Amino acid sequence: SRWVQMKAEFEQHIFPQFPKLREADWEQNLFEARLLSSIQFVSLVACIEEAWGLEIDDDEITESNFATLARIAAFIEARRPA
Repeated sequence: SRWVQMKAEFEQHIFPQFPKLREADWEQNLFEARLLSSIQFVSLVACIEEAWGLEIDDDEITESNFATLARIAAFIEARRPA
C-alpha cells in the first residue's frame, strides 16, 4: 500500500537524520512531544524538499501540514509529482 511505501521512504530519507522521529506515533504532535525543535524543523522541511523534489512555500509551512508524521506524509503525497 502507499502507506507502507511512505513509511519506507521516511525510513530512508527522514529517520536517519531525525532518529527521534522514528519513535513517534504517526498521529503524535511532534512539537508538543518536543521531538522536533524549531531549528530541526527548518532542516526537516529542507530534507523533505530535497528527498521528494518539492518546493515548499512559506505559507504551506503550517501546523496542519507538519504537526504529525501522518500529516507530513499526506502533504508529501498531495504534492508529489504524479
